[in-house]
Amino acid sequence: MSLAYASFTYDWDGAAAGRQCKQALAANAAYVANHSFHPLYLSSLGRSEEAVVEAQRASALDPASSASSHILAVQLYLARQFDQAAEQCHKSLEMDPHYAVAYGVLGQSHASQGQYREAKGMDAAADKDQVFSWFKRAYADRSNRLAYLRVEGLWDPVRADPRFDELVRRVGIPA
Repeated sequence: MSLAYASFTYDWDGAAAGRQCKQALAANAAYVANHSFHPLYLSSLGRSEEAVVEAQRASALDPASSASSHILAVQLYLARQFDQAAEQCHKSLEMDPHYAVAYGVLGQSHASQGQYREAKGMDAAADKDQVFSWFKRAYADRSNRLAYLRVEGLWDPVRADPRFDELVRRVGIPA
């Protein structure tokens, strides 16, 4: 599953990642990590409903894990269920108040709904050139976050810009 994750987030090779996910799940269907990383692949393809179900499986396999809870929060966020994602982030933080990435998804869930109080006016629609400058840097660095361009709600304000479609094409995300 780790190889599949690297295939779709770094190599941007979704076909290889799909094969590797199938192999990992066939090899050990009860392994929590397989059910934690597989939904990341599914959501990158826009298969949000399947991704949420798979993340719920991971959480059920390890209900005391803040990491499994967080994967579910991420999938809810990517499925644009922002209120549920925020609620799940709070559950993750109840398990481990120092689980820093949960704060990130919590903030993204609020920002995706236009709740920018914490961001001090950092509205992506107010400075598109700056957003695309950061996208250019993320592309050069092969940031794993680019695998979720098509589905991440945070980028809705710049989605209509032709540069966005060009970036999605360059990353190789299927339509």
